[in-house]
Amino acid sequence: MDWNEIINWIFGVGGSLMVIIGGVTLLWNKRLAQEIEKRHQAEEALKVSLEKYRVLLQASNSGVGATDEQRQGAEKELEETQERLLLNQKLMQTRLILLEYMRAHSLDELLTKVLDEVGQLVDSPIGFYHFVEEDQQTLSLQQWSTRTLKEFCQIGAKGVHYPIHKAGVWVDCVVEKKAVVHNDYPSLAHKKGLPDGHAEVVRELVAPVIRQGKVFAILGVGNKPVDYTEKDIETVSYLADVTWQIVEHKRAEEELIKAKEAAESATRAKSAFLANMSHEIRTPMNVIIGMSRLIKDTELNEEQEEYAEMISHSSEILLSLIEDILDFSKIEAGKVELESVEFELQNLIKKITDMLKIKASEKGLNLVCDIADDIPCSLKGDPNRLRQIILNLLNNAIKFTPTGDITIKIQQVTPVVSDSNILTLLFEVSDTGIGIPQDRLNRMFQPFSQADASTTRKYGGTGLGLVISKRLVELMGGEISVESQYEKGTTFRFTACFEKIASDLIYSDKYAVSCTNTNLDKIVEPSNREFTEIRILMAEDNEFNQRLAIILLQKMGLTPDVVSNGKEAVEAVRQKIYDIILMDIQMPEMDGLEAAKAIRDEGFKIPIIAMTANVTADDMANCAAAGMNGYISKPIDPDKLSQIIINYSAVSS
Repeated sequence: MDWNEIINWIFGVGGSLMVIIGGVTLLWNKRLAQEIEKRHQAEEALKVSLEKYRVLLQASNSGVGATDEQRQGAEKELEETQERLLLNQKLMQTRLILLEYMRAHSLDELLTKVLDEVGQLVDSPIGFYHFVEEDQQTLSLQQWSTRTLKEFCQIGAKGVHYPIHKAGVWVDCVVEKKAVVHNDYPSLAHKKGLPDGHAEVVRELVAPVIRQGKVFAILGVGNKPVDYTEKDIETVSYLADVTWQIVEHKRAEEELIKAKEAAESATRAKSAFLANMSHEIRTPMNVIIGMSRLIKDTELNEEQEEYAEMISHSSEILLSLIEDILDFSKIEAGKVELESVEFELQNLIKKITDMLKIKASEKGLNLVCDIADDIPCSLKGDPNRLRQIILNLLNNAIKFTPTGDITIKIQQVTPVVSDSNILTLLFEVSDTGIGIPQDRLNRMFQPFSQADASTTRKYGGTGLGLVISKRLVELMGGEISVESQYEKGTTFRFTACFEKIASDLIYSDKYAVSCTNTNLDKIVEPSNREFTEIRILMAEDNEFNQRLAIILLQKMGLTPDVVSNGKEAVEAVRQKIYDIILMDIQMPEMDGLEAAKAIRDEGFKIPIIAMTANVTADDMANCAAAGMNGYISKPIDPDKLSQIIINYSAVSS
């Protein structure tokens, strides 16, 4: 296989590759490969010519064999070969200069640079580069060389579309689809004259850029002091072609940047929409769920208790569906980030199973937990997302299991390595439920999918739980899989990676454990102060949420001061000493973030807890940046609210 065959095999017809060397992007295509081969051939020809000339000189010196004509021929051949090699070197060097220049300059600046380089190579003060439109009938005037605009021509006309049939002889190259030279321009009979302000033309050379039989651009030079030669034609044609390759790359690069910016803008808009929707949905849901809980705590007759239970249960289901949809949207938008906090695995699993035992016992199911003895008590990772995955799998198991057992088993994937700080755990959730047909297993981790449509009708759900779990497992460095036998049961397995903790603490009920983000993950002993003496300021603009929070706090024996916006909250802090502030985020006049920052700027160190429906990772980061200490999301869990007040009033005191 010779060199040209290798080129065709690698690139095909008109093919190209992109090579990045030391941060410099090079367009490596068939034309470049051919130019390298041309240079290689010229170097080989030079070697042959040098050898011929050496032989002739030896013969001449010895007086044997060589004639004057032969010596002159060898000298001429050597000179032409040297010129060819020098030209190839200049063209290759110019190409590399333009490729490097492309990285930090606009398309217009690049075209000006091209024309200035070509002008120097062929000694031409006039230079222009124009595009040919798809219809092959229209020119789009693009750029003139620096010297042209400075010394010869005051006609800019950038971007002007000009019919080819109205143009002069300089567009003959488009019609003939080859480079044209007019070394005696004034004497041409078919020229159409020049517009006012145009430079006087003495001679010109114009080369087309041709792709698949169509002309895409033309590069022209003019007014060389002497006639244009074949070497000039080769130089201009080559650089016209090189320039078009760079133009295509630059256009693609600019389109990619625009597409990236558009995608980022769309992602920001989607994230803002999700945050707003989350807030708007959670705000009334907070009242519905909170009030239904309060109603259940009152004296009700049997019928009223049934109604209250239905409202409470349905609102919890609705919240779960909303959470699934919002979570899926956040995952699709790439907005889910994992926390890395210390947590106790046994405690986490105990809380999950305690939560689900009632639901399982109502169906007569046995809920069994088996945690290997060699698993450390304390780990570092995202307990909330781990809880979400396990709850989803266990809830599905309970939902689809009419009788029998449900088991969660946790073990290490590999034995502990003493010098390794990462621990990989295998979680296994098994049931004796309805099972999944083999031909439908591959659909289980697809969005909005369940085993079949009847499953959705009978059991409900969005079909998003498993796909969310799969994405979360992958974010935690693991994998998830499923095995099932129809009408016998199903087993879901997933792995997840955690960081081991140097000192393995054992959980004790003596300490109060916080419930939200990293600023709350301090374990503090409850204060000896009377709980009812805690001074609370609550900033909340929604009157229904105000009323709910007041009732919840009053049931704890607390009486908060209430304000309706951030501005009032800042003023209240100036007037009175508080142990803790519960701050909504979205409020009129001054929002919660601005209020928190203003309170911190005035030197107050009162614990500020965000109590809001904004629940994204960005929201949490914004709260921390504003100086807030913690975060509790709506709908508000009364137990978590109580615990957070205990924790932070102790810090304050």
